[in-house]
Amino acid sequence: MAGERANRQAAELARRLAKAPLGGSDAHAMSSVGRAWTEVPGARGKAEFLEGLRQGRGVVRGASGNFLSLTQDVLRIGFRMMTESPVTLALAPLTVVVPAITLLNYILEAVFVLKWARAAEAPGSAST
Repeated sequence: MAGERANRQAAELARRLAKAPLGGSDAHAMSSVGRAWTEVPGARGKAEFLEGLRQGRGVVRGASGNFLSLTQDVLRIGFRMMTESPVTLALAPLTVVVPAITLLNYILEAVFVLKWARAAEAPGSAST
């Protein structure tokens, strides 16, 4: 899946640049909050967590977002908006294009990832 490939490439770039890996849900709706996170094994508090990140011991956990979950979140937001404000019902016909828009978003993200992954691998890049 494109999101998982992007995550692998981001992790590789972070490794080469000696950056801490970080994960987050990038949630668009409450149903998606907390599906991805960062752990530092053994950390018992904020200070140990941050120190573990500085030492490169962070581990990304959870689920990667995908086309279906993003599409569902956008539709949930739209339907909620229409139930809370009936004037927005005029936007209801646009719901049929939501899957096409989220697919376009995934395609553009894949292009972005490819561009920057290639740039990072190019001779003279900031890799270690």
